[in-house]
Amino acid sequence: MATSHGANSGLTIEEYECLQDEPGYRSELSRGQLVREPQPGAYHGEITGRVYTALDVFVRQHGLGKVTNQTGFRLTPIPRTVRGPDVAFVRRDRVPPVPPPGFWPFAPDLAVEVLSPSASATKLQVKIAEYFEAGTSLVWVVDPRTRTVTIYRSLTERAIVKEDELLEGGEIIPGFTAGVASLFDW
Repeated sequence: MATSHGANSGLTIEEYECLQDEPGYRSELSRGQLVREPQPGAYHGEITGRVYTALDVFVRQHGLGKVTNQTGFRLTPIPRTVRGPDVAFVRRDRVPPVPPPGFWPFAPDLAVEVLSPSASATKLQVKIAEYFEAGTSLVWVVDPRTRTVTIYRSLTERAIVKEDELLEGGEIIPGFTAGVASLFDW
């Protein structure tokens, strides 16, 4: 279960950048608070890799921007928030000419979160809200247990795509489609 680390409350982004994760954990900065969760397992990594690969191949072929995995994005300077979606997409017109030092200085256009066993619904909703507050246009939540993808276009507009359906990039990644079942094959 993800927990806030009280001793590090009120961290600056610069202080957060200098921290090293404890073995077996990964962290993010949410409104100045360090949020830790156990490293996800093998199946989570497999699904994340499949989502990344499907998006990256399509985005590169069409010159649409950049796809990243587990990369930090400075969502807001105040409250200080850095999130590292499992997979993210940034449109070509927003990609800087050279890689940014440290974290991306803005929110991704698409953030993808693959649910891990330690994920809580409340903490997930906070994370999704932070993405939208910072300007993210689309969030996908991939659920290995139900073999579905929930597509959030806002905090109130969502749709569930089932295993036998196609995941589409919509206006954010026009033309992109992937069979949902293909994300979960082991």
